[in-house]
Amino acid sequence: GVLAELLAQFGGAFLYCGKPHLGRAGELGAAQHKVAQGVAMSLTLLGADWYWDQDASFRFTAIRGNLADSIGMAIDEHPGRTAWELPQVDPPKGGWEAHCRILNAHESFRDLILRRPRQDGGVSYVSMSGEPYFDARGAFLGYRGIGRDITKQKLNEAKTSRLARFDPLTNLYN
Repeated sequence: GVLAELLAQFGGAFLYCGKPHLGRAGELGAAQHKVAQGVAMSLTLLGADWYWDQDASFRFTAIRGNLADSIGMAIDEHPGRTAWELPQVDPPKGGWEAHCRILNAHESFRDLILRRPRQDGGVSYVSMSGEPYFDARGAFLGYRGIGRDITKQKLNEAKTSRLARFDPLTNLYN
């Protein structure tokens, strides 16, 4: 695909689900691998505010990007915790049990919406998507994924919904 073609320009190597793949040259050197990782990280952040890794117990092991700006929670509060252990994070639609079933089945998930109150009295919304990753023998190692701050989007949706039900000119509900 396009990503593979672009990354092939950087030494003939690219990453797919965290696994090195060989380009035209047929060999993946350490320098090429590092360049490919950097390019993959840059491209990932183009579509996300941060990206994250979890271990096989679904505990965050790494988070990179602008998470603190998005949700008002320091990145160092996440490692060693699962999403449901994070302070003040509301359960997603369907509850944590439904999300855990997906994780335990090692299935990908898209747009898991999480809500968290902010210290300033507001609220933050994030959308997380993740894919499981495995070692060369197929053993489950954890999840990798991206996160996006969707607070503005969710607040605009709430405002639109409210305006659809309330007439500010008459101060009456429709």
